[in-house]
Amino acid sequence: MEILILLILFIVVWAITSNYLIIHDIAKKKGYEHNRKIQIISMLPFYGNYYVNELPNLKPHVTKEEFDYLLSPEVVSKKIGFVFLALLILTVILIPVSLMVYVSFKNNFASTLMITFIVILIFLVHQGLVVEYAAKKRVRGYIARFNWVSSNLWIYSLR
Repeated sequence: MEILILLILFIVVWAITSNYLIIHDIAKKKGYEHNRKIQIISMLPFYGNYYVNELPNLKPHVTKEEFDYLLSPEVVSKKIGFVFLALLILTVILIPVSLMVYVSFKNNFASTLMITFIVILIFLVHQGLVVEYAAKKRVRGYIARFNWVSSNLWIYSLR
């Protein structure tokens, strides 16, 4: 029974997200890319479609063919497939992580393992952000001279 509920929830989220991406692209093509109200209304399945289709076109050089292309079967199927893959990957990642968090509350060893993993992850993210920021600012310091290579080893590169 739980699997059926999860499957129905997956399909509903898949349909609403696909609809949002399609309708939001039409709104962006009409010139409403920075309007928060239209972004929120685009999430509503039927009213969002009606509302965005009734909006006036703010970009006069956009033709009807461009709107027809956004609603063509190729573009719509690519968006539906992308959303399906993204939700499937998110689900496949989210289930083991949530189980690990649940087990970490029940088991002392799993709790220690989870805390260690989170601390290591925070250190790696911090180091990566520092190196990226320093490289963007062209800092010639000790931290900026480390590069991540394909063999997953930190090496000191001479410049």
